[in-house]
Formats: sequence, structure tokens, C-alpha cells
Amino acid sequence: MTPDGRLFTYLDRKGFKTPRVIGFLRRLLRLLPGKLLIIWDNASTHHSQDMRDFLALPDIQARLQVLYLPTYAPELNPVELVWRYLKYVLLKNRVVRTLHELKLALRRAIRRLRRQPHLLRQFVRHAKIYSVPEPDLTSL
Repeated sequence: MTPDGRLFTYLDRKGFKTPRVIGFLRRLLRLLPGKLLIIWDNASTHHSQDMRDFLALPDIQARLQVLYLPTYAPELNPVELVWRYLKYVLLKNRVVRTLHELKLALRRAIRRLRRQPHLLRQFVRHAKIYSVPEPDLTSL
């Protein structure tokens, strides 16, 4: 999710192990020019040795900075607002019979949300991350 209202997603029924997260980051780096600030919760994949090795690569360090949120602080994470909106607004009362139907419904809901960049920008502004001192991006 970007402050200008773009949403990038990756759905995978197998779960998000470190190699998949690294693959997603590589994809973001191809899609988005310039330096990126990644705001992360404390999921184990974000702290694994493979992730630390990936983030230590010179070409990755030149483009990515990671800001780790405090433990149990969903109010600081704008993506939590995205998931809440998807679950309680766009997918509210949705009944599906299979995982495949759920995946299709979720993809449709994400497409609808992407057509509302003003709402995504509002999620970024609403997250209390702005009460946290801004990271110094000049060193990137």
C-alpha cells in the first residue's frame, strides 16, 4: 500500500514463508521506482535469517528501508484498515462454499478497493503511524 493510494497484493493459500515474502518484495522493487519504506509488524518471516540476509544485500539496502512496528500495535499499521474494510464492508455477509469461491470474492473486493485510491490514502493518514517519528530516508 502506498501513501498515494495504490494497493499491491499477493494471495497465496500456502501461507507466507520467507521466500514468498522476498519474492513479493522483489516484485515491488520491479514495479515501483525509487526508494521504498516497508512498514512491518513482527511476523517471524520478517525477522528470519533469510530475510536479514536479503535485506543486507547492497542492491536491496540501496532501495529498501524497513520500519518495524511495536509488538501488538495494529492501530499503527494502515494495512490493518485495508483488511478490516475488506472483511466488514466489501465481503460482509458473503457466503462461500469453497476456498476457490473465497479467493474469487476476495480478488473482486480488492479490485473494487483499488478503484478507490482516496479511501486507501485515508487509511494511510488514519493509521497512527504518523505519531511515530518519521524514519530518516536521506541515508537510503
